[in-house]
Amino acid sequence: MKGLILLGLITFMAASNAYPFSSGTSPKLREKRLVDNVLKSLSEVIAETIQVTADLYAKASQCLETAGISEQDAESMTDEQKEADPRFQNATVCLQAQVD
Repeated sequence: MKGLILLGLITFMAASNAYPFSSGTSPKLREKRLVDNVLKSLSEVIAETIQVTADLYAKASQCLETAGISEQDAESMTDEQKEADPRFQNATVCLQAQVD
């Protein structure tokens, strides 16, 4: 949700910057600037999303390793098995502590 709000804000800012109050700017040039600014902003949001996802994955992997669970085991476990396994519960607490 925060990402969508951020994307909307960035898009609005990009659109605002693309339309200067200069009367000498042609509509085609303003349109090109708008598209360029929106694409640049979208690229930045995507790059940040990828970085946050990679960081979260690394933290989750570290917590699983600390708890003594391989990633393959974690992927193959059912929700019921995860809830019953104290090692997985420890990994969950570890990850929540790192994210908060």
